[in-house]
Amino acid sequence: MKIKPKLVILFLLISLIPLLVVNFLSYNSFKTEITNKTIDQLTATAAKQEQRLNTILQQDRERVINLSNMYELRVSLEKYLRLKNSADGKAVNKILATESSNLADVSIYITNATGTILASADTSIIGDSFSSDEDFLQNENDNVYTLAKDKKEQTIKLFITNKIMFEGRPLGLLIMSFPADELFYVIQDYTGLGKTGETELAKLDSNGNAVFLTPLRFDSEAAFKRTVNASEIHSPIILSFSKIESVYTDAVDYRGQNVLAATRYIDLTGWGMAVKIDRAEALASIDFLRNDLIIVFLISSFLVALIAFYFSEVFTAPIVALTKITQKIIDGDLNQQIHVSSSDEIGLLAGTFNQMTKKLAESYHALEEKVRERTAELAKKLTELARNNATLEELDKKLKAEKANTEQKVTDRTRELREEQARLTASINSLSLGFLLTDTKNNVLIANPAIETIFSLPHSGWALNDIQKALQNSVNLSEQAVKAKKEKKIIEMEEIAFKGKFLRMLFSPITMIRDHEEIIGTVILVEDITEAKILERSREEFFSIASHELKTPLTAIRGNISLIRSYYTKTIHDPEVLQMLDDIENGSVRLIKIVNDFLNVSRFEQGRITMKTEVLSLPDIIEETIKGVKELASEKKLILEFEKPSVSLPPVKADRDRVKEILLNLIGNAINYTTQGGIKVRIEKEEHFIKVLVSDTGVGIPLEYQSLLFHKFQQAAPNILTRSVAQGTGLGLYISKLMVEAMGGTIKLEKSIPDGGTTFGFTLPLAN
Repeated sequence: MKIKPKLVILFLLISLIPLLVVNFLSYNSFKTEITNKTIDQLTATAAKQEQRLNTILQQDRERVINLSNMYELRVSLEKYLRLKNSADGKAVNKILATESSNLADVSIYITNATGTILASADTSIIGDSFSSDEDFLQNENDNVYTLAKDKKEQTIKLFITNKIMFEGRPLGLLIMSFPADELFYVIQDYTGLGKTGETELAKLDSNGNAVFLTPLRFDSEAAFKRTVNASEIHSPIILSFSKIESVYTDAVDYRGQNVLAATRYIDLTGWGMAVKIDRAEALASIDFLRNDLIIVFLISSFLVALIAFYFSEVFTAPIVALTKITQKIIDGDLNQQIHVSSSDEIGLLAGTFNQMTKKLAESYHALEEKVRERTAELAKKLTELARNNATLEELDKKLKAEKANTEQKVTDRTRELREEQARLTASINSLSLGFLLTDTKNNVLIANPAIETIFSLPHSGWALNDIQKALQNSVNLSEQAVKAKKEKKIIEMEEIAFKGKFLRMLFSPITMIRDHEEIIGTVILVEDITEAKILERSREEFFSIASHELKTPLTAIRGNISLIRSYYTKTIHDPEVLQMLDDIENGSVRLIKIVNDFLNVSRFEQGRITMKTEVLSLPDIIEETIKGVKELASEKKLILEFEKPSVSLPPVKADRDRVKEILLNLIGNAINYTTQGGIKVRIEKEEHFIKVLVSDTGVGIPLEYQSLLFHKFQQAAPNILTRSVAQGTGLGLYISKLMVEAMGGTIKLEKSIPDGGTTFGFTLPLAN
């Protein structure tokens, strides 16, 4: 085989085989890593969602069991069913009403075996019947969980049932309906699930099909309307009913999309749960890598083939021509010349070869003359070298002395620089923050171990663009670095999402102060604040759960005291015992109010309270509220009045119960802090709002302490405020502020003068 095809084949083998092997290994390794990380994320999310759902369901289940086992309830219900005495029925309704008032948005019913309502906190529905097709009426077991639409409110609620037993006999079925907001909040938490991930929650119908119980991320109307057929065995929600915790990499969801999924079975309710994310999104980076590798391989193959053909021609053509000319010169023809067509090594060889043949003949005649001339020149040079030898020896001594001095200075300075570098490197490497030092071209000069841990990138000569690829679209590092250098200030970015973490970044320009403030690079600090975010969220969830757990025993205490006062007051003759009962009841009422305040704050801050806005007439609500606290003002001999507007004002759009709660808060504060005079409520129109003003003639608030208002748990102490402070949590004005702002209005202190009275005002938007 000739040299030309050999060169072509050699070029192709050397270039393409290593490229093909590297591409194949890189693709498989990256695919395995991405798939495993996604599966781990889905499994962790599924376990967390299951735990949160079980916590909510267990709490509500305990309330149902406690109420159904209440002795007074069972006694009154048995007497009512046996004697049909209306007084006993009212006693049952009163117990249910007391329990319902302590649980926000919770309805309580007692039905017979056919679904007819025997007792309820809402006496207007007694005698009505639940639909016979409701799951909780079909099942004879205790603690049946059902998500269904409340027929009265037309909202989805969680129904929990439990039998009421008396001396081994069933008296009826206790049904409590709870708001499904907390369940929906858990299911619709898409943290760590990207743009296509979601959690599905479903139950099985009589045909074995899965019926979705909550809205879906891509179908907000899916609850109770959308089903997945039992024959769709690759659907993750169908697979969840196998009661085996598992993960799937080849599942197909309700949209027909290929997904990665993790499934759980909720034993408490018999529901199936699947946490999934589109395979296309989860493995998008793998597809991009595969396409890029294929394109690179094809382009490389084409370029290598072209280069191989070109260079094989370049290398072989001159060699062939040179071989022919050389053979002629060997034969004795010294006048042969090679055509020079390039300036590279082969062209240089051809030109040199031509000069060699030209001078070869001349060399025969001039060789002896040149030998004589060279001999004379050599003798002359030897004489000059002898004269300069002494001078060179003197210079050599001076150079050696100077060299020794210079080497010592270099050694000392080098040691100083190395010590400084060691101190700086140790300081940077010990930082818990990620540290990056870049030059003006965004090349990474220094990176500490923390930055490599945060981004999972082993540092080996990478640039800022490598980190950008890992961050994807979370933040544009180059853009922020340029901005920091251009504006010559520190740029800070909070809560950057990255692979299930939250990062905080600082971009600071490096300025040469002595050299005209020249910018020579950027320092980037990266802090992993994931643990702080998780701690904050865990603190909020603990706050909410703790409040729920406090409320249950307090409600039981209040209910039992109420029953004791109702049934046994006449048999208690000791006034101290009666006073203790009053103290217990007042204390439980106050503690329940504090817990309710805690729950309201928690729900508002977590966005779990939905405002039931409607068109309202403010004068009617104000008069209704004043009527409820009129007696409290009269006890302190205060005048409480509503100054009706002289002209009719338009209605507002707000939540009736929340508006009444705000009014009760402001009027209650005014009564507490006023000893003489009175309280006046008036309203006025302000452009697109109606303003409500509550004024009192109390002691007022000094100017320097007015900034303490409307803050959580902020309560002025008697030694720093001129107002007389009642006992409380310091949440009243804070909760009022949250409710007003949630309805689109504002609240503030209008004015306050020590010993001159105080005026608070809040606005609500007009209905139109």
